[in-house]
Amino acid sequence: AQTEQIAEPPPPLFALLACARRKFLLSSPARRANSMATLGKARLQIGSTPDVIHDVCYDWYGRRMATSSSDQSIRVYDEVGQKESEWKAHAGSIWRLAWAHPEFGPILASCSFDRKIIVWEERTDAAEALPAPGRSAWRARREIAAAHDSVTAVQFAPRRWGLVLASCSADRYVRIHEAPDPMDLTNWLPLADFEVDANRANAPQCLAWNPSSVDAMSLVVGTTDGSVAIWVCGDGGTWARAHVLETTAGGKVHAAHLDRVNDVSWAADIGRSFHLVASASRDKSVKVWTIQRDLGDGVSWGAPELSCELPHHSQAWRAEWNACGAMLATSVDDGTIRLYRMDATDGWNLVRPVPVPLHQ
Repeated sequence: AQTEQIAEPPPPLFALLACARRKFLLSSPARRANSMATLGKARLQIGSTPDVIHDVCYDWYGRRMATSSSDQSIRVYDEVGQKESEWKAHAGSIWRLAWAHPEFGPILASCSFDRKIIVWEERTDAAEALPAPGRSAWRARREIAAAHDSVTAVQFAPRRWGLVLASCSADRYVRIHEAPDPMDLTNWLPLADFEVDANRANAPQCLAWNPSSVDAMSLVVGTTDGSVAIWVCGDGGTWARAHVLETTAGGKVHAAHLDRVNDVSWAADIGRSFHLVASASRDKSVKVWTIQRDLGDGVSWGAPELSCELPHHSQAWRAEWNACGAMLATSVDDGTIRLYRMDATDGWNLVRPVPVPLHQ
């Protein structure tokens, strides 16, 4: 039997809050001020959670927030911090959550140490609008138990691909599942799976979809040994590693990071001639990578290049782009959120560090 262990403290909760609230980075100053006030109110409510919180995830509109924790529960809050729902969701710590695009309805996916992904749907019909006391408005529609070890990340694909879900597990595999009929959430079919590394000591830790509206289906995957790679789905539905993000020092080629990659994020496609990918690591750095498109056909990619390395004083847990990929938010163990903005020369400047109180 496996023994569940937490080797180190989880990412600071309110650092995750700021990174998750990316849509507000482009809003008006008044709205941003209101958002920060909202976070303060939410903190009073979330602070009562009885165990370690591992993830905070906002829906597409930024109006609802879900949290997952080591007490095996999911909690959903509105934008003023009022708890709407709470339920025990898994038989182990819940590492990550993901909201589906609202086109498919109020849908959440969760992944856990118990090796499962569970797809949840909120009851919205009149007969079930008011659940009985002690019961959640969310119901499990499908348990996906394809992994053979802890499932460390889960994320829905851009809506152009339909209701598709990617996950990665400590068994070294990335798996893709699809609901062919979005009206029937009990039916999820495996589309593909691929082994990130045959080395048993290295496993995928995080992933992010390419949000482009023209590229082939693709993912960026970060692993426990510090590697970051781009995987692309070919015409036959087979996934292959297209690019490895690497650095060069002293004439030698090195992995993207010196230690585990905690998070990866792919910036929105707004017509640039290049892709932007951010990776956050336990090696106390966040790196921004550029991948040039071949303007000859608009589809092929050039070799990835390290655009900028953003050093931090402690390990970086999350990196998150704003809605147009012009600002990057990072969260670290020192209780600080840092906001970076792209300048006219495609460099990255620190806008300001935002200290976050971690204790009452």
